[in-house]
Amino acid sequence: MLYVIGAIIFLLLLVLSLGLRRAKVPRQISNEGIENDAVVEANNRINRWPQFRVLRKIFIAELKKHQPEGIVADIGCGPGYLIVDLARS
Repeated sequence: MLYVIGAIIFLLLLVLSLGLRRAKVPRQISNEGIENDAVVEANNRINRWPQFRVLRKIFIAELKKHQPEGIVADIGCGPGYLIVDLARS
C-alpha cells in the first residue's frame, strides 16, 4: 500500500514539474531596478545623510578589527557609498 501511495506522489510531482512552464515576463532595464527617477534621487539623497556616513564609518571600523583579506563585492546594495568609503580606507 505504501508503495502505491509513493508511486502516485512521485508521478504527481513528475507531471507537475514537467507540465508547468515558467511564465515569461518582459523586463526593462532601469536605474537600480527603480523605474521612478524621483525615487532614485531620494534614495541617493538619503544615503548621503550624516547619520548614514557615521554608520558606514562604524561598519568599516568594525570590519578592520577582523583584519579582512580578499575581495569585497557590493552587489545591488544601493548607490555604492559604502564600497567607495571602504575602498578609500
